[in-house]
Amino acid sequence: MTCVFAGCSAKDSCGSAEVLPTSANNSDGIYDSGTAATPQVTDRKLIRRVNMRTETEDLNTLLTAVDEKVAQLGGYVEKRSVQTGSRYASYEQSRYAELTIRIPAEKLDAFVSHVSNVSNVTSSSESAEDVTLKYVATESRKKALEAEEARLLTLIEKAANLTELLQLESRLTEVRTELEQVISTLKLYDNLVDYGTVVLDISEVKALTPKEEPSFGQRIADGFSGSMEDLGRMVT
Repeated sequence: MTCVFAGCSAKDSCGSAEVLPTSANNSDGIYDSGTAATPQVTDRKLIRRVNMRTETEDLNTLLTAVDEKVAQLGGYVEKRSVQTGSRYASYEQSRYAELTIRIPAEKLDAFVSHVSNVSNVTSSSESAEDVTLKYVATESRKKALEAEEARLLTLIEKAANLTELLQLESRLTEVRTELEQVISTLKLYDNLVDYGTVVLDISEVKALTPKEEPSFGQRIADGFSGSMEDLGRMVT
């Protein structure tokens, strides 16, 4: 068990000082704050991810259009793979590309819309993970470790003997190592929240897949909705 030295003075030996257990980190690397009260959540921390499968008759032209839009929106391509071969149990040779793209979160919808306009999207999905509570807990842990680091530095200056000094310095090393891990976790969260992720799977095809026609029931519903709107305008 890792311990925090509490209140060692120059006259008292740390061997007899009270020790407090630190908060244990959980399995996913996010640290508990160690405080009884839950910090106030002011804004949500969402990690957005979009998966798109799309087709084009000219892969080079589409890749250029995607690159230009990514640059325009202030994003970047994290990973890119362009290959030639057969896909999905088909023996027909074709080119395809797989891209992992990071786009500023507030511009993610604009990028997705652009891809839909310049290519034939055959499937897409989106997920949003709320990491607000984990982020707040990690921030709280960071503040606790920083406070402990400051206390340990003060105690080291007042160490009464070599044994006490070595114990304090050992604990300081542990605190600083954990603090680096917590700061790294916060930076990772910031990057994932600030930049949405788009996984783009592009196939170059000779003929684009036709869009699905709406069902008979959907056409009736759309027609009824349009009639009601027309009626509403006539009444007003």
